[in-house]
Amino acid sequence: MTAPDLDEGAHLTWPEPTTPLHQPRRWIFAAVAVVVAAGCTVLALWLWDRGVVETAPLPDRPDLRFAEYAGDLVALSVAAGALAAIALLEAVRNAVLATRKR
Repeated sequence: MTAPDLDEGAHLTWPEPTTPLHQPRRWIFAAVAVVVAAGCTVLALWLWDRGVVETAPLPDRPDLRFAEYAGDLVALSVAAGALAAIALLEAVRNAVLATRKR
């Protein structure tokens, strides 16, 4: 059995792109992602403010300050901040895809 004769390098070509890289409608997705990132940032700050409560100092030591942390609210605040960062990265990605030309 012999191998079929193949044209040298015919199987090494790049596939033709099915959709163009320049897609202006992606600006809409980028704007929505920025709004989502802003909302998640506001939510993270609000949750952090509710999750950290400073208590009154002791009468003998007014220089000492104490803070009580509500673990669930602090964890939700960190999660909302991470979601905001991911949404911002998605906005940058969509903006690049909206403006990029081949």
